[in-house]
Amino acid sequence: MVAARALLSLEGPRRATLERTQVAAWLGRRLGPTWSGRLIAGGMLSGQWTGVGGDAAVQGGWVVGASLSRSFADAKGARPWVRGTATLAVARYDLAGAYDVWAGDLRLGVTAGWQLGPVSPYVLARVFGGPVVRQTAEGSLSGTDRTHVQVGPGVAVAMGPLTAAVEASVWGEVALAASVAARF
Repeated sequence: MVAARALLSLEGPRRATLERTQVAAWLGRRLGPTWSGRLIAGGMLSGQWTGVGGDAAVQGGWVVGASLSRSFADAKGARPWVRGTATLAVARYDLAGAYDVWAGDLRLGVTAGWQLGPVSPYVLARVFGGPVVRQTAEGSLSGTDRTHVQVGPGVAVAMGPLTAAVEASVWGEVALAASVAARF
């Protein structure tokens, strides 16, 4: 589950904010000793569009995507583990009324952390970008995010075949994400 707040610029000085809560599931597979891939699909639970085109509640929508990650280093002593990711996603937000928002996103990220028994604290940094299109009565308005970064802490806890994680992006695009993964 992800709760996020995106600050957007649409066609010049027009500004908007998209707050959303979404839930997603993914299916991943290891692609060798250092690579893994993931397919992602989910839906929008709630949210709010504020700004250009008029304020409106998010009343649903969907997100699909794919991710590729690589492990660059394993934790050893004081040296952290390091992983890189690339994610491509497309989302549609159904707004109250007859209009909607489409968004595309390419994210490149790095996480680094330490394995302390079953607990793994980490830091994250991501850069991203992509188009956002808001449909209005006057036509389409296009733009992108005003901030193209996420930076923050996270922690993962392994419990047998399950791993639970929580991370917070506290700089750039503000987001809080919680997940549970099962290995089988």
